[in-house]
Amino acid sequence: MASLEDDWYYRKGNEVIGPVSREELHRLAQEGVLQPDDFVRCGTRLPWSNPSRGLFPQDAPATANDDIVIVPSEGSANLAQKVYHGTRKLIIIAVLFGVLNIVLIGSQMVWHGHLQQKLDRTEQELEIEYREILENGDELNRLLQGINDSESRIASLESRIEALEDRYTSGMPPGAYDRYSNLVDERNALALTYNNSLARYNNLSTEYSTRIDNYNSRVEEAIILEKRIATTWYLVPIPRLAGGR
Repeated sequence: MASLEDDWYYRKGNEVIGPVSREELHRLAQEGVLQPDDFVRCGTRLPWSNPSRGLFPQDAPATANDDIVIVPSEGSANLAQKVYHGTRKLIIIAVLFGVLNIVLIGSQMVWHGHLQQKLDRTEQELEIEYREILENGDELNRLLQGINDSESRIASLESRIEALEDRYTSGMPPGAYDRYSNLVDERNALALTYNNSLARYNNLSTEYSTRIDNYNSRVEEAIILEKRIATTWYLVPIPRLAGGR
């Protein structure tokens, strides 16, 4: 492989001559074969340039060991400028792309945090709602038990009243009448309590069914929200309820 000192080329018109040594370039310049407006280059990859100091007689005296100073041609200068501007554009695009990525990632993190906060808040509200629904269910059970007890007691009182009425068809003696009157009063008071409890039970049962429907609907919303966050470990499993409409 030729060294850089022996890998010089010069151009005369459209003819490229070389490779020649640096000493040969000096000799050609001294003999006038190589002119200042001719182009030279070192190797085959560098751009063509005009030679300067050290080659021509009018320059300062030089020896074959002097360095050849290359004056960049207008074409090579334009090429360098294009390379500079192209590189600058690439750097600007890379910086803008990086900033855009940071902004997008930041926006995604903010949106993800917003969704997570909404999911956490929904979970807390569902826990409270779940406990209240269980309390309503317990109250319904207590009311139903009281209604059943009242029905049994009313039926027992009705039997005792009917027994007295059947026994004294022609009229009750004072002692029997007092007992009969007390049974009727007790039956009527118990019937009033029964009716109030039944009305309370019906109203609470409707409210209970509506709350279950709303609860299950919100559970579905929480599941959809969980999928949007694209995780499975954020959401604590929420129990579903049966008994809604």
